[in-house]
Formats: sequence, structure tokens, C-alpha cells
Amino acid sequence: MRNFSKKIITSVLTLVLTVVALGTGVFAWFSMNTKTEATGLNGSAEAATGGFYISMTGAKGSWGNVVELNTLPNKGFRVLNDVFTDLTSTDGIIINKIDFEHSDNAMIGGGASAASGYMEFPLYFLTGNDYFHVYLTKLEFVSQGLTSWSAEKDVDNGAGRVVTVGDLMESDIINAIRVSFQEVGWAEQNAPTNDASTAFIFEQEASGDNMGANPKLFGNTTGFGGIGTNFALLYYNAVNPGTLLTLPNARGDIVVGNDGVVSQKLLETTALGDASEVADGLDETFTHGGKVMVRVWLEGWDQEAFNALFGGEVTINMTFEVDNQ
Repeated sequence: MRNFSKKIITSVLTLVLTVVALGTGVFAWFSMNTKTEATGLNGSAEAATGGFYISMTGAKGSWGNVVELNTLPNKGFRVLNDVFTDLTSTDGIIINKIDFEHSDNAMIGGGASAASGYMEFPLYFLTGNDYFHVYLTKLEFVSQGLTSWSAEKDVDNGAGRVVTVGDLMESDIINAIRVSFQEVGWAEQNAPTNDASTAFIFEQEASGDNMGANPKLFGNTTGFGGIGTNFALLYYNAVNPGTLLTLPNARGDIVVGNDGVVSQKLLETTALGDASEVADGLDETFTHGGKVMVRVWLEGWDQEAFNALFGGEVTINMTFEVDNQ
């Protein structure tokens, strides 16, 4: 267990996503006619005075204790096409479509790179020489509550999830949200990047089902499950008989508990060649900089990925701390 010093500096960033379901009917969320639209985004990132500064561009004069996120468009910050769609990723860096191959009627997990349908924005950190290790210490997903809908088909995944036509089903939008953090090179500022470095992918912890309730409660599962047990896939196949489905390989997401507490080191800021070119007007001790790219998408291969869930408001709280180790 890492022991922080008494001089921990903390930053909290909050995203509020308002999503509206545009699909007709209730299908597995990755049905061809289903998408969600981001209609609002706001929040801020705050750093304690004298600790570290945050920017969304890394440019001179852009640094502050508060970074406003509620003005779109913002250079280097995009909700791509303002539409959230069913996507996936093998590494949290390249976000892929879930392609439908008409030639063999197969749904595949690793389609072409998506040019839209997810959120992507950079965060720059400016620190001193002593405290330059940047940690993500909290990642919290909050929704307005559960959403219920009626089952259109009989589905049994053989692992306890069973519905018959007309059963009420209930789950939560946060079950399919994924957030990744990727350290990227400072020189690439102001431009999204798809390089080959490591990203950390986070998802909400698992929670139990209650098939005896009314509506039947579908708790959160982690990972993708198997092709024979992934409930959303089986539901889609029931609605679209004859479809061939291929799941991607597990990718090792980091599971976040309900309290949101994590301790994931994201980067170490490095000495800037000429700090005055960046930190002009700031305390001269701010000599180190670093950058992460944050991506948020709705995982189309999640077992609870149904379009009925995607309405209402979701808040994502991120807390960062810098330390000397």
C-alpha cells in the first residue's frame, strides 16, 4: 500500500453526461438502429493553490486551478459528432466499431477504428520538481437510477439470467460505461493521439442480479462474459435469429468499487526544456509537465448493453493527486 506524504495535492474533475436514447423498440443496445446522443456536458477540474496546475491545451496562459469543461467545442476536447454509439476497444486507445459483416452475417468484436461515437479530451498537468507523480485516486460513476423495460423475447443464458416475453427488466446505464487514461507525449499537445503506449481502462464493479424481483434486476457484470452466457448477445440473437456472434478477447479492465477509490499511477511529469515557454507568469518552481488522454465510451459488448438504459444523466467524478513517490 502506498503511503502519501502530508503534502498531497488533490484535484477533482467531474463530467456530467446527459444522454438521450434515440433507438426505437427495446433491443440489445448494439442493434443497428440504436444510438445515444450526448446533449450536455459540464464540470470543472480544481487543483489546490500552489500544488499543481491543469490545462486542456498545455499552452502558455492556459494554466489554472479551474479548467472549465462546459464550453464546446474546445481545442483538443471532443465529443465526436456529439453522438455516443456502440463501440469497443482492445487497449483503451483505439476505439473500434462493432462491425456487422454482411458477407457472413456475423457481428465481430474488432471492427474499424471509430471516427465518432465517444468522448476524448486531454488533461495537462504542470508540477514542480519534488511532487511530480500523478495518481488517479478516485473514479466514481453516478446515475439517476435504474431503468426498466419489457422483454420482447424469451432468453435464458444458462447462468441464472432468464426472462420470458413481457417480463420487466431493470438495469443501470453506468454498467456499460468505460473510461481509459493514456499517458501521451507532451509534444503532441492539442491533438488527439492513437499511439501504442499503455492505457488503463476502468469499469464499475460487479453487482448481483435479482431475478425474483419485479422488475427483474440485472446487476453489473465485469468483462465481456462468454459467447454462451453474455445476456445482451443472446438477447440480440433471439431478436435476430441466425446471427453469428464473435466476442473479443478479455482485456483486463481495472474494476472500481462503489466507493470509487483507486490508486493508479497515471504518469510522472518530466522536466520541460524551457519551462518559461509554458508556465509564463506562474511560480518559477513549476518546471515539469505531463499529459494524459481521457476517453469515455459505452461498451457495446457489455452484458447489460441495452438501448433502454441510455436515457438520463450520468456523472463521472475523477480525483487526481500528486505525490513525490
